[in-house]
Amino acid sequence: MYRTLTTLSLTAAVLLLSGCANGISTQQVHKELEGPEWVVQSFREIDGTTTGPGTVALIVRFIPPDTLSAKADNELWGRYTIQNGTLSISKLGGTKRGLSPGSREDDFMQALENATSYSIDGNKLSIHYFDKTRAINLLAN
Repeated sequence: MYRTLTTLSLTAAVLLLSGCANGISTQQVHKELEGPEWVVQSFREIDGTTTGPGTVALIVRFIPPDTLSAKADNELWGRYTIQNGTLSISKLGGTKRGLSPGSREDDFMQALENATSYSIDGNKLSIHYFDKTRAINLLAN
């Protein structure tokens, strides 16, 4: 009986600690994403090639707990959720000014609206969209 209780107590402690560790790493990743302004450096196309960001700076910011703010030719905003390794952006709206020649704002909005996941490596962020067949690559500003 004592051995069974000890085993159960140790199992519960391991589960509790692993849950805490996962929570810390999840919080850490959220903080990395939510910290800086991210500036688009390139688009990774479906064939694996990369193309430039266009003539207008494309900037996105994740503001806790769930607000997305972006700038291009227009101001953009929406909501984001992060759950089980996925990134979802919804209710994307914005101002309706015209687009500058060479602007990739439409591609940027399409990438954000279809986001499925993201990865962070130091000061580099990749937002994957269309089931990870494409990505936008961003740098912390």
